[in-house]
Amino acid sequence: MFRSALRAATAAARASRWKQGQLSTHIARRQAPLPLNRPFASASLPQRCPQCSAPLPTSLPACPKCQYISGVPSSASYYELLGLELGSNPFSVDTASLRRNFLQAQRVCHPDTWSGQPREKKDLADHMSSLINEAYKTLLDPLRRTQYLLKLKGHETSESDQLDDPELIMEVMEEREQLEEATEQDQVDEIKARNLDKIKELVGEIEQLVGVEDWEEVKKAAVRLKYLQGIHDAAQAWPNSHFDH
Repeated sequence: MFRSALRAATAAARASRWKQGQLSTHIARRQAPLPLNRPFASASLPQRCPQCSAPLPTSLPACPKCQYISGVPSSASYYELLGLELGSNPFSVDTASLRRNFLQAQRVCHPDTWSGQPREKKDLADHMSSLINEAYKTLLDPLRRTQYLLKLKGHETSESDQLDDPELIMEVMEEREQLEEATEQDQVDEIKARNLDKIKELVGEIEQLVGVEDWEEVKKAAVRLKYLQGIHDAAQAWPNSHFDH
């Protein structure tokens, strides 16, 4: 019954899709975004050690030279923590630089660096390491990165956000059924490849939307990406697939 209702709603969805299909025109007509504000880039992290004045090896307030370390300011974004240079679009991340800066930051936080130091300093380094791990995982993954940007901009997503595109819901349901019925790895690989194409296309759309700061549309796209990511994760886990969405 639910499936029949969804099919009946597909016509309306196509009309909506036509409107969404004007994305390029919509983006072209939008004014250029304003300069990045404080949530993305600020001067909250020191470049030199406050204790010995030596240049800090990373963006973190930690100096291996004199063993100075302090808490990370709450205003510091994940981009700042990992020393990423931002262009006009915060969604665009240089993953090679991200990886390199992450590894360097982890060396600064490593327990060996702070062995023999007071418990307070060890705890600060441990907390810093956890924060850097979370920042890296968030900025590396397109879905988590999108959700993080939405949170910074006051459009935070939640688990209760539902897909409102009947046509895409039908596609998602059909892909799930095919995964559940698959008996060969080749069948799963075909589903995975098809779904990855959709993810790639949607990630490109999100990048454009972030570029013009259309956060309402970014949020809608993030919900769609969450469902497509669910299919990808299930395909990766096949034959032990399960769906969270």
